[in-house]
Amino acid sequence: MKRNFYWIIALFCVTFCASCKKQQNVPEQPHGFFSTEINRLIDANYPEVEKVGYAELRIPANLFDQKAFAMPADAAGDMDYVVNAGYAAYVNGGSVRDAIMGKVPNDVDFTTDATPDQLVEIVPNTTIFTAPSGFIVAQAWHGDDCTDMGTMRSIYEYLRGKPRIPESQYEGIFSKSLLEDSYSRDLTINAIYYDYVTGDLLDYHGGLHDLREGIIRSFIDPDLVYPQNPSSLLRTVRFAARFNFTIEPVTEAGIYKHLPECDALGASGIAYNVSSGFHDGNMTLTYSLYKKYGILGRYFLTLSDTLDTEDYNAYAGKVYAYLDAQKCNTVVVNEAALFAPVVQTALAGKTVTADEVTATWTRLEQESGQDQWYEIDEEDKADMCQLWYLLSQMSSDDVINDSAKAAQVRAAEQFGNAVILLNAMAQADSRLSKYTAVWN
Repeated sequence: MKRNFYWIIALFCVTFCASCKKQQNVPEQPHGFFSTEINRLIDANYPEVEKVGYAELRIPANLFDQKAFAMPADAAGDMDYVVNAGYAAYVNGGSVRDAIMGKVPNDVDFTTDATPDQLVEIVPNTTIFTAPSGFIVAQAWHGDDCTDMGTMRSIYEYLRGKPRIPESQYEGIFSKSLLEDSYSRDLTINAIYYDYVTGDLLDYHGGLHDLREGIIRSFIDPDLVYPQNPSSLLRTVRFAARFNFTIEPVTEAGIYKHLPECDALGASGIAYNVSSGFHDGNMTLTYSLYKKYGILGRYFLTLSDTLDTEDYNAYAGKVYAYLDAQKCNTVVVNEAALFAPVVQTALAGKTVTADEVTATWTRLEQESGQDQWYEIDEEDKADMCQLWYLLSQMSSDDVINDSAKAAQVRAAEQFGNAVILLNAMAQADSRLSKYTAVWN
């Protein structure tokens, strides 16, 4: 009798839970976002993407947890203005990708069928910005932060009439087609849209498939897109390192073939796109892929004599493994670690002062020609030089034994980062180990 009673209670609980799920209209998601039903939709759609190059996949809002796509208040407010004025709003890019991967959306951008001029009238504190690429964006400012609002783009001229590209229905640069707008994106995983009104996801190029499978892919022929937009080549490598995804073969072949065309970005453009990889918190893989695809060898010329040596590779492996374990995503620390062995060699036998470190780095940049290809921001350069100077002081017995000098080191603005760098470099040079306990 008792056993029958327990079975009745268990059956009631199961029925009640199932009823709750039905009321919530959100299916069970045993693998995070990629539930059985979502996977079924992805797998049914993907053959057409492979065959034609594009095919709309809509994931209805009731198939996934909408709380994962809760937008920051400022961006949500901007989209509310646009939607209430009768226009569409589709969140795009990294915030959609990250939400699918279980990360909180940040730095939200959205696409709309309103023109930039209309957005200025609709959304308070909005200005129009024209990027060097010619991409026109309306920016709604909230103090020092802004929301980028892009009008849907028509197919770029250089893509029109090419294989696996849809025919454009619009003569100018703007359109009202989300499919056409998707061709202004670079990678499949960055070309997924979230409909702010309905809560649906829209994917035209297999981005959800590639997120699920861990693939980095350019959905536009690299021979077409990389010469026109070489920054997307550098972004491709950076995202592969950030997520530890595999670059698919056609895209990878395009990277090897078209890397020289990144020269056209100039020293500041190259530095912006490459250094962004140094704050992703995965320096081991970033270093490995930047080296594999020739980015380090082409633009980091101060490393020319050391990059392929056994000692330097052993150093990089140990130092970056430590920084990754510490989740270090500070560009200055990671770049300082990259160049530290070269700087230390150049400073050997000299009386190390802050001015001497700066002069030595300037000379290394100029003599190697690196400054012509990789333009480090002046503030970052000053911070790196201070890090190297502090490293020399922190590994000096004279400084350790002089309380006044030690106090000056501890008071330095970059002291915290210098401790991280010292700890990291001690992984590769055991002689530094005796100093880490003093400063930690």
